[in-house]
Amino acid sequence: ACWGNNSSGELGFTVDGAMHLYPITIAGLTATFLTAGNQTTCAASTTGSALCWGANGSGQVGAGSSTDPISTPSAVCTKQDCSTKLSGVTSVATYDNSACAVAGGAVQCWGDNTQGQLGDGNATSTQNFAASTAIASGAVYVRSGGETNYAIVKNGAEQNVKCWGPDQSYNCGDGLDGGGIQRTPVSPKW
Repeated sequence: ACWGNNSSGELGFTVDGAMHLYPITIAGLTATFLTAGNQTTCAASTTGSALCWGANGSGQVGAGSSTDPISTPSAVCTKQDCSTKLSGVTSVATYDNSACAVAGGAVQCWGDNTQGQLGDGNATSTQNFAASTAIASGAVYVRSGGETNYAIVKNGAEQNVKCWGPDQSYNCGDGLDGGGIQRTPVSPKW
């Protein structure tokens, strides 16, 4: 269920621009995890898919288009043509114009990438479907803090934090500002 502003369909139904003071249930969606960004909302469903809705000007809904807004929950695609969907999702995070999910232990991201938010080694415009980051296995949790993304990654008995995206304020804790952008996940210097 969602409540609050619905100017971009972020409550999961037709854009009405109204302020909803009470929770409204999203029909047909049962979730194990929910995250709300600036004007985009995403969920990990009980079936293991990622669904997003709301503002989509940068492709942050991940449905293979930049149609803005998308006001009903839409499955996140893994290809531009949406012939395959993200599955095995256990955690999802969104903030501003990008989103990321843990799917089968890998981190995949979509949306704005002008500040390296997708963690794929680039800092290019946008991508409207999920793409792999440099974290291919072991991820258990993902979170966004501003446009900077973080993941908890396990390797056997060890556990570490990975960080990527804008790093102008040394957000990643690695002692480097990376020119203000971490294009691939890095670990803090403990």
